[in-house]
Amino acid sequence: MDAQGATSQAQAAGKLYLAGEYAVVESGHPAILVAVDRMLTAQVSEPAAAASAAGKALEEQTGSIQSAGHSEASTLWHRENGLLTADKPSTQPSYVMAAATTVEELALERGVALRAFDLNISSQLDAGSGKKYGLGSSAAVAVATVRALLSFYGLELDPLQTYKLAYLATGRAQSLGSGGDLAASLFGGCIRFTSPDRAWVRQQLGQAPLSQLIEQAWPDLSIARIDAFGLGSPLQLLVGWTGSPASTPSLVASVKQGSGDGKREAYERFLAASDSCVDAIAVALSSGDMHVIGDLVAQARSLLRSLSALTDTDIETPALRTLVETALLRGAAAKSSGAGGGDCGIAIVGQPETDVLAASATAGERTDNVMNGSTVDAQSASGASRQDAPMVPGDSRTQAHAIATAWARAGIEPLDLHVSQSLAPLDRWNPASQATKE
Repeated sequence: MDAQGATSQAQAAGKLYLAGEYAVVESGHPAILVAVDRMLTAQVSEPAAAASAAGKALEEQTGSIQSAGHSEASTLWHRENGLLTADKPSTQPSYVMAAATTVEELALERGVALRAFDLNISSQLDAGSGKKYGLGSSAAVAVATVRALLSFYGLELDPLQTYKLAYLATGRAQSLGSGGDLAASLFGGCIRFTSPDRAWVRQQLGQAPLSQLIEQAWPDLSIARIDAFGLGSPLQLLVGWTGSPASTPSLVASVKQGSGDGKREAYERFLAASDSCVDAIAVALSSGDMHVIGDLVAQARSLLRSLSALTDTDIETPALRTLVETALLRGAAAKSSGAGGGDCGIAIVGQPETDVLAASATAGERTDNVMNGSTVDAQSASGASRQDAPMVPGDSRTQAHAIATAWARAGIEPLDLHVSQSLAPLDRWNPASQATKE
């Protein structure tokens, strides 16, 4: 906030899932996410007219919301019965309005008078041409708006309380999701995340004021730092975009519907296998062991393919398969990211001056029948024994360039993204104690 207290600004990062993206929709099941170094910025300022009209009645307050490149999200606002109300009602959920009304509810609970404001949003998460890369714009706008308005109103929250408030805000725009995208956007870097018990959160919403709810421990919620991709890490993350946007809600709904009606036992086996795989990946990322990472990411891909078959959901599209196998041929660990169905895939390469084992072109093609109770074997999941795979010499920069070039030739757009630095303090994940649960 500036010296006059009239302007505040906050940023939030884009995000990508590395593993556990479907299991995490169930409370208490882990996923690994990273924040990327493209940011969304929210700036809140007091309108010039408001400064000269101190003491103006609440009902007379007006302001504006402007979102660069998104005219559908821009509107003037006024107050009705004291509540922030868009002059131009939208048929689509407004994460900005949901975030603003949630922060203002907290302000009122804490005895802070509401004020007029203008809110301006700018984003690096989508291309200037309008391409949507699937980097979590909705989560980022919720986080940035919440943080900027908290500062504007002089409301001090710690990062976890801020996360909870942003989570509750998004629940006003749509049904409560896992919240992993919000966590990555707010905390930055690489994290291990488990979602809260949403039934408990919904129940508490009807019983406790916001100021009390965000201070409570939330069952099953866990957010912890994984030391990977930062300074000193041997790992580099590569991201490719298929050119086809995906609808996460519809894909998640398809999996949810397809995992019922007699398939629950197989689905529970998927969840258990995913949990083990995700936590093993977290350990391997911390150590930077590319041989192990390659095997485990192949397992994660295999599990998603099994889930796809179980629920008749198209998770790994032909374009994502091309992205993944192109990277595997050049020695990377690779899989789809997030709900699949389009959007992005990821590849991980190792440190300079090391040899990296390449997976075969059929990596991930064979899927052991996890749904029938058998375990996923890392070598069979990658399609061949990694001991029999050819060695790929050179450093990760050469490897990354080769992958990006091959992606472009195959119609995959390489994105100039890197894992962001830490954006808020967070305890490191302790695999021995699972110590970051509330």
